[in-house]
Amino acid sequence: MFVFAGFLLTVAFQPPGFNPFQSSRTYIPHITQDDTRFRSALVLENPTDQDQTIRIRALSHQGQIVAERESTVPAGTSAKQWRHDLFEDVMVDYLILDKAEEVIAGVVYEPIAQPQNALRVAETVRTATHWRVYPSNWEDTFDGLILLNTQCLDINAAVSHHAADGSTLGQPHRVALTPGGKATLNLGELFQSQADSYVQVQADRRVLATAVKGSKDAAAPTSFLVGNLAKAMDNFPDLRAELKKARDTWFGGGRANGYRFQQSYRCFCPTDVTQFTQITVSGSLIDTLTYLDSGETVPVSAVKRYHSVEEMFALIEAELDRADGVYAEFDSETGFPTLISVDPVDCMADEEYTLVNQALNEP
Repeated sequence: MFVFAGFLLTVAFQPPGFNPFQSSRTYIPHITQDDTRFRSALVLENPTDQDQTIRIRALSHQGQIVAERESTVPAGTSAKQWRHDLFEDVMVDYLILDKAEEVIAGVVYEPIAQPQNALRVAETVRTATHWRVYPSNWEDTFDGLILLNTQCLDINAAVSHHAADGSTLGQPHRVALTPGGKATLNLGELFQSQADSYVQVQADRRVLATAVKGSKDAAAPTSFLVGNLAKAMDNFPDLRAELKKARDTWFGGGRANGYRFQQSYRCFCPTDVTQFTQITVSGSLIDTLTYLDSGETVPVSAVKRYHSVEEMFALIEAELDRADGVYAEFDSETGFPTLISVDPVDCMADEEYTLVNQALNEP
């Protein structure tokens, strides 16, 4: 099962109209070909009181759809479907599942000689720009790292080996992933084993990662398999540090009597949406919203666009966890966020938005 091909540089072909990478779907990032040592199965659990039909797309490591299936799981039951029964001899590298949120999916890797050591790895949608894997001694174990591009733009990543103090051990390995592309890496073939070390992935866009660890001799009575070992690190670490500093500065400023400022919501919107608005805040909540030029009150339908300073801190924090692009500037003396710019999805046009803030004063 886990005889990894080492360093892969994947080049994906996108069939016309092919765009399976949507947030409503989940991924099984690694499924193996059956051989004399391992076999794998898709496991689906339906805890609901209605039958559920799941659409299964099987893809190659280049992102090509090689098979499509549908599977209906009766209400309150689970189903285990062996890879060969689903796809026969088709070469499959990973799966995309379209299903109801309530349906739970995973893949089972079963050693032929030691079926009691079967490993189940859950479906995932988690992506991040930074990942870490903490490896074992590679003399008798392997560490496999899987990187999958679920975005619609190319991803470039560096995979590097580090000592416990953070110093780099050897040269990093570069991985280039086109949309839908997958790289499967055997870390023991890339780096020299060292105690208390870690492997880090640093990508220029969010990438999905998973890792598996196991015995090289799968038939040994003491053999083992464990999974889900890739740890997602925080995206935008520098901006997170700036946000914390600005938030601490702001809340240390003692604005018990409230404050007022002007805000403009910038987007691909009509000018009546983007004009500056006077905002008055009391107790962290917005009291009044008035268009600066006309003096008219902002209609209720538009209120949700505007944010108090406290709400903007929470907004930035949330976008750091989900958006592809986030930029913010803060006043060094007050912590006041003067600019927030967010690009939710790199490859989608016209969904970006910006908050411009100015003229902070006491009420």
